[in-house]
Amino acid sequence: MTDDPERVCPAPTIADVGSEKGTVHLDAPAASSNSNAGPGEGRTRKKRLQLSCGECRRKKLSCDRGRPCRRCVRTGRADQCEFETNPRPLLLPINPGAQLEQIKSDQAELQNLRTEIFQLRELLSKPTPQNGRDLFTEDVNGDEIPKPSEVDAKDAIAISRNPINTNDGPPDPREKSPRGYYRRHTLLRFFSEIPQLFPFIKEIADQWLKPYGIYIKKNKAGKDDGWRMKMAAQEQPLIETLLPPKGDTDVLIAIYLDHFEQLHRVVHVPTFNREYINFWTPGKPRYPTMAAMILSMITVSICASSHLVGATPVPAAYRNMAEQWISSIDDWLRLQSTKHRKLVHYQVGCLMYIAKRMNIVGKKRFWKDTGSLVQDAIMDGLNRNPSMADAFFIREMKKRIWYTIRELDLQNSFECGLPTLLHSVECSVSAPLNLADEDFDDTTKQTPMSRSSDYYTASSYQFHSFRSWELRLEISRRLFGSGFFRALSYDDVLRYTHEITKAINDLPPWNNNRTDNKSDANLLLSYSILEFQLKECLLAIHRPYIDREGGGYPLSENICYQTSREILVSSIQLTNLGIQSLAQLREDLALASLHITRLTLLQPEGSSSIIMTNALSTVDLLEQCLPVIEDKYLRFSDPWTFFIMCTAIMLIKIHLGKESRQNAKSSCARRFLDLYYKNASNACPPPPPDASALPTAVWLDSSYPDLNHNANKNYLRYLCIAFKTVPMALFQPFSVSGKTAIITGAGSGINLAFAELLLSRNCNVVFADLELRPEAKDVIAKYQSQASFIRTDVTSWSDLSKMFSFALETYGDFDIVCPGAGVYEPHWSNFWHPPGSSESRDALEQDHYKLLDINLTHPIRATQMAISHWLYPREPAKGSKFNTAPPKVSLSNPKRIVHISSVAGQIPVFRAPLYGASKFGISGFIRCLTQLEPRFGVRVNGVAPGVVRTPLWTEHPEKLMNVDAGQDAWVTPQEVAQAMLQCVEENEYFGGTILEVGAGHTRKVKVYNDPGPNMDPSGGIITSNSALGDDEVIDWLHEEAIWGAQG
Repeated sequence: MTDDPERVCPAPTIADVGSEKGTVHLDAPAASSNSNAGPGEGRTRKKRLQLSCGECRRKKLSCDRGRPCRRCVRTGRADQCEFETNPRPLLLPINPGAQLEQIKSDQAELQNLRTEIFQLRELLSKPTPQNGRDLFTEDVNGDEIPKPSEVDAKDAIAISRNPINTNDGPPDPREKSPRGYYRRHTLLRFFSEIPQLFPFIKEIADQWLKPYGIYIKKNKAGKDDGWRMKMAAQEQPLIETLLPPKGDTDVLIAIYLDHFEQLHRVVHVPTFNREYINFWTPGKPRYPTMAAMILSMITVSICASSHLVGATPVPAAYRNMAEQWISSIDDWLRLQSTKHRKLVHYQVGCLMYIAKRMNIVGKKRFWKDTGSLVQDAIMDGLNRNPSMADAFFIREMKKRIWYTIRELDLQNSFECGLPTLLHSVECSVSAPLNLADEDFDDTTKQTPMSRSSDYYTASSYQFHSFRSWELRLEISRRLFGSGFFRALSYDDVLRYTHEITKAINDLPPWNNNRTDNKSDANLLLSYSILEFQLKECLLAIHRPYIDREGGGYPLSENICYQTSREILVSSIQLTNLGIQSLAQLREDLALASLHITRLTLLQPEGSSSIIMTNALSTVDLLEQCLPVIEDKYLRFSDPWTFFIMCTAIMLIKIHLGKESRQNAKSSCARRFLDLYYKNASNACPPPPPDASALPTAVWLDSSYPDLNHNANKNYLRYLCIAFKTVPMALFQPFSVSGKTAIITGAGSGINLAFAELLLSRNCNVVFADLELRPEAKDVIAKYQSQASFIRTDVTSWSDLSKMFSFALETYGDFDIVCPGAGVYEPHWSNFWHPPGSSESRDALEQDHYKLLDINLTHPIRATQMAISHWLYPREPAKGSKFNTAPPKVSLSNPKRIVHISSVAGQIPVFRAPLYGASKFGISGFIRCLTQLEPRFGVRVNGVAPGVVRTPLWTEHPEKLMNVDAGQDAWVTPQEVAQAMLQCVEENEYFGGTILEVGAGHTRKVKVYNDPGPNMDPSGGIITSNSALGDDEVIDWLHEEAIWGAQG
């Protein structure tokens, strides 16, 4: 029997009887017919089923076998991602009665299988083990096992039809390898205890992240791993060569000694400072052990948050070096002899583990790393009281190292739910002394007097942690000592609760009597960690009794609720002091957040319990803690903690009815995307100084200096991040060769020149116009196989729809759209010839201007229709020569829309106000669609030509009188067409760009503070005799026949 519901083939329903889907075939006749085949007949060989999708197999690429696979999603061919299925042989049908009985039998069997799967999942999620169970399963008390009759069949069916594990979404943590780690870890067990948690995260990933190619996993692609290749190709570099310059190292060492050393004591600060000075003194030897210790310390320091380090940029500058430094020190430690291990090797080992913990490197090996430290320490006798023959300094440092190692290992025992060697090892090391480092040094002969327990020193954490050690070790031994999680009896739980509470009350009152001096933050940090490690025990012993036997243990619920709230409040206090990042050596914040979320979700709607009454304040606490998790993501790019925390908040809001599920998912997704792009921007080169203020303006600024290809690519990457888009996938080269373009108004002028230019570059072109001029007919005749014509009235939306359908039927797809048809203030649709005047065709009852329909509405509607097709391509009509729908637009399958604006969209033209308004509108429309390119791959830009020699001018004498043939320059249609081709092909002209075209020159038009076009008539932008046209307009205003007809 399989335990994977996806592998259970669903039986056909009764309604499917008689259909092709519900047809049942018998295998026995087929077997017998094959067995009776004669010896001379060739045996048919079963065809091997291809596991890759058709697209990946055709291109001979690897396939992740998702539906659709990631490669097809990235290339925009998700709809073409198909897999072979094993066809059933055509066999003899059975009679309908037997078929119906077979269906009912299959459905009953399937129902039983689903119920069994549901029961098995319930068993695996229960907390208490039994002897003889599988090593990786969690045991359950016998009275908690649900009887088959008690399992809701509907729930079982729902679970089997909606399996958690799918191939194309984020992997269920419970199904990842090693499975034991995910089933035991104190945080990951919440995926079973809060069943709403993972499905909510998966829905966010599928709906909001996957379409952008973003996956919930640690960002390893963004890391620079070149150092690995270098290290593999050459000998191990010296540790001291990896150290930053002395000035930066001094800053990082100070951060470590002032903050991190206050918790886990590793070094004696005055002695270390003396050796550190000698290390940098010219002429004195540099010992590798000292270099390793320094490098270990700064590897910890680079994790410090911005609140902790202030304005210095040093930690952030070296953060991407963490893995290289850790790898180098690990290699150095492995080369050291185990026979002559010294205290410094344990110091480096402890610092190395803390660095891994802070940098989240090798998190599945944390328990193993501390276990190895414990084993080495026991081998060298650190678990025994130091010999009195040793100097006091050596004895005290050995005790400090032993206390640090065992605290780190016990913490991992609680977090990973695994045993520790400390459970079975006797320790004779005496209690630590509450001494400041200034109280002794390596020359001290007599044992100094320990300070009062209420007096805070840098060793106070170790001193007070020792006092509760035996209690915490005993609880860990009872819970995890056998290798399984064993829930305590409730009498033991109550007894330990009393002892833990007493230990918390015995902690010094540092948190209430802070002095607001320099050590104030460190004092609160030490107290909070002492409190956290005791409250972790409290949560661990009560956790199995939450939601047990229908809520029969309200005391456990209340204790876990109050404990979790106290941890959250303490975390907020640490955040306010800027030292929360130091507490990230532990998982208390996430642990408390998920506990309080689980308890809130267990409360029925309308409950009057204190948990439900304070639910809104719980949400407020969680939201105050969320920035800490966000900061952690920005530093380490590990999204799971953020998603767990953010999902917890949203689930509570949904449970309270304060947020719909869809809004909650979108809110969580937007918050993550903001972090994602902010994190991506941190990995990019810094933008130009003014780019941060006005990214759009600078992007479209024509004064920005020309860039080489690589620099331009980096700048584009920054712009993508500024617009919150997926970086670098956008910049695929675009060539018109082999593409298809649709051009309205291609019968003459600029659009005809553009069409001819595209045809000359092996691009198919659809000419869409009311009629073709002779020169256009000649072009189509010349390029018969590439050019085609469809009569189109661009003011008719149905004609525009037919135009796009014609392109699809003729060429299968289109990649470039140029809605270029336009008119220049003709008398039949002219502001100075109002509707109702003799020459106007804008009838009063039509309620619109023909000019605006052609120049403005038609480009907008054509753009709309093109984007609609590209985003949601339709299957070809029956009888079409194309069998499949074209691929969807994407960053790897980009499309282009190029508009024709005008310099009249920048400067006022008194004689042509409707034309100017339409071109101002086109320019603004182009700007508004800027983000389509980085988000979807649709580039919308345009050209703004000056005075172009086209029939719009040359065939209208009333317009030609504005031109002085002696000094005015014309812009040729070919110049404009070349600029349009640049807008289509070149990455320099991003979406939203407007390229002004004059006689022999082009210029990018800025969004803000644009100086405007050059008003010299010789530049082809304006005409010399414009005043004549303006005077004609004044004359029209004096004619009653024109203006007197207005109602």
